[in-house]
Amino acid sequence: MSRVISIGTATPKYSAGQDTILEFMHRAYADNTASRKLNALFRSSGIDSRYSILPDFSESANGDDFFNGKRPDVSQRLLLFKETAVPLALRAIE
Repeated sequence: MSRVISIGTATPKYSAGQDTILEFMHRAYADNTASRKLNALFRSSGIDSRYSILPDFSESANGDDFFNGKRPDVSQRLLLFKETAVPLALRAIE
């Protein structure tokens, strides 16, 4: 029979507060109805901060890099996450 004998955690290098991401989402959608829904979603999530292997919100104050080609697209992001998953898991194990 299997059992859990310990738990290890590790987080990626970059973090952004939930409020920072919410502000970005308001600017990205620029719509009052979307903003009300985003407020409800983000405020009730119980999340204080989010982590990423990319400095998405820590380097760009307004998040424009998402839309002008300066950030990796989804397929590139998935490859980057795949490359960093094992090292991150090993950090958690250690």
